[in-house]
Amino acid sequence: MRGRLPKNNTHLAFLLDLFQSKKRVDGREWTDFRSFDVSYDPTCRLTHIRLGKTRLMCTLDAEISAPRKSTKPGAGSIAFSVDFLPMAHPSAVETNSFDNEIEQCLVILESLFRDTYCLDFDTLCIESNK
Repeated sequence: MRGRLPKNNTHLAFLLDLFQSKKRVDGREWTDFRSFDVSYDPTCRLTHIRLGKTRLMCTLDAEISAPRKSTKPGAGSIAFSVDFLPMAHPSAVETNSFDNEIEQCLVILESLFRDTYCLDFDTLCIESNK
């Protein structure tokens, strides 16, 4: 039965209703965007990002290093480090309570940059094989 929703699948019915009403789960209209703001302080390399009610704060570091053996000789590399502060979520009481979330975030970031080709790693290389 192509094109029909099973009667017991409430999740699909809910999504179909949203699509038909052209509303989003948070109440925004179909073409409404969440506000977005990025600010960067070069003195302390601190970046603040705001997307709707979500806030993100991060620092950026860069260093020149020899290429890793796992990368091709003429390509640079990028590495991520993620840390969630305990105040980031009310249920966090221990510093290691975010281990799974940190691992998931690292996987997403690494695959985003590696698999989407949004960053040209060849341009990160200063001198091939050095």
